[in-house]
Amino acid sequence: MDDWRTLYKTYFKIDLYEIQSLAVFTFIFTFISLFHIPEGTGIVIWLFSFIGLYVLLLLLLVGRLCAQKIFSLMQGYTLHYKPFWEGIIFTTFMSVLTFGYVFLPLVGSFQTTFLKRQRLGKFFYGHDYYEHALVVCFTTLLTLSIATLLRVFTLYVDWFILEKAVFFLVVLSIMQVLPMPWLEGLQVFFGSRTLYTFLLFFVAILSISILIPTTLTTILAVVICTFTAVVALLWH
Repeated sequence: MDDWRTLYKTYFKIDLYEIQSLAVFTFIFTFISLFHIPEGTGIVIWLFSFIGLYVLLLLLLVGRLCAQKIFSLMQGYTLHYKPFWEGIIFTTFMSVLTFGYVFLPLVGSFQTTFLKRQRLGKFFYGHDYYEHALVVCFTTLLTLSIATLLRVFTLYVDWFILEKAVFFLVVLSIMQVLPMPWLEGLQVFFGSRTLYTFLLFFVAILSISILIPTTLTTILAVVICTFTAVVALLWH
């Protein structure tokens, strides 16, 4: 336990560039998400909604990045976020052009480096794509689990900001598992084709369950998340 605490204290950090990139990304997609709001919403309510949704999404994205960094340290790597600026610009252009109907949160991917420490007996030398795939799978499970939790809240709280956050997290998870060079899905695709197949199936079933706002589908989403989390913990 002390060894892991020392590891996190020494190597766990979030660069200012990562925070700035996520802040810009969140600002853009918060603006896009609020293209369609309930009728009769005044400018003051829109501004408060913008601030609330912006803070919520930024906290979720920073928490997601922190989870990635922690899990990467457990695998013997330090992780650095790589924003996909071309994709963000393209998505912004398409969203403005279609008035928010085309929503593609292309966040980017990550790169890893070896820990600067003796690795013999602790970690093997060389990049292991399978371990990178595990990082992506863990992050996807966490993201969709948070989306499921927010979906549960929407059954009792009628607040459209929560609906926007749920939709954002689900679409983000779908886009991030695509096997494109600038997205995280390629890490899983090269790491393990079998794991990638299960990940696609998991994301598809869970996304459908979350996006359909009924009590039955929400219960199904909670069961899927719980079962997957237990299996992942026992297997890992």
